[in-house]
Amino acid sequence: PLAKGINAMVARIATTQEELQQQITQVTQELRDQKDAAELAARTDSLTGVASRRAFSEAAEAEMQRALRYRSELSLLMMDLDHFKVVNDTHGHVTGDAVLVSFAQTVQQLVRKVDLVARLGGEEFVVLLPNITAEQATALAERIREAVYHSHLLVEGKPLQFSVSIGVAQFDRRELSLTGWMARADAALYQAKHQGRNRFTWFDSSMERELMHRNSLESAMRTGIPNGEFEPYFEQLVDISNGRLTGFEMLARWNHPTRGLIAPDVFIPIAEETGLIV
Repeated sequence: PLAKGINAMVARIATTQEELQQQITQVTQELRDQKDAAELAARTDSLTGVASRRAFSEAAEAEMQRALRYRSELSLLMMDLDHFKVVNDTHGHVTGDAVLVSFAQTVQQLVRKVDLVARLGGEEFVVLLPNITAEQATALAERIREAVYHSHLLVEGKPLQFSVSIGVAQFDRRELSLTGWMARADAALYQAKHQGRNRFTWFDSSMERELMHRNSLESAMRTGIPNGEFEPYFEQLVDISNGRLTGFEMLARWNHPTRGLIAPDVFIPIAEETGLIV
């Protein structure tokens, strides 16, 4: 009887150890799955399903090294939906999100499998284009612009039309900075918007001075706001039918300590694009 009892105890211990090992294996797999899910979430934009800024940065750095090694062509499209704030303010954020999803899907349908579409944030997207000529990048930018312009969303039974501005920049082997490359594409995007939106523009050397000027103004604004350099001005609103004062409109004026008074049409567009004002 004693031997049988010992054998039964050993069997139970073996069974318990086997169950414990199975539990450890299951927990380990669950942790791996959670890690993989978290990694995927970090690399994917949750709203549109395209790549995240992090995934884009990693892919862009790798493609830059590949372009240097094999002397291959590499281009970048920087894209921004025109007047997106108006869409949000007029139709609500649900409609705004639908516009972003529709735009991302349209772009995804037009690019190649090797291309990477990513959302940097808000209404700003990029497309990384490896092994592509300038002519091919130009053609793609125009196809995207045209497809977006002719796409429509139905909002309360009515079609909502929207457009996109695109800045295009080739990778410059003399500058090994992703930040600098993106800044050039962003400068071309700014030029496309300045020229009337719903168009694409290639970066060229003539934009270098404009880019430096905009970066200088943005930096000065970031320090000028807490330093109290922006002053409110109140303009009277008068009813022309009876001449009565109906209210005031508050306007901002930038009194820079060395540059003097800077006009609103100079700093307001930059402030809006950089998120300094909404």
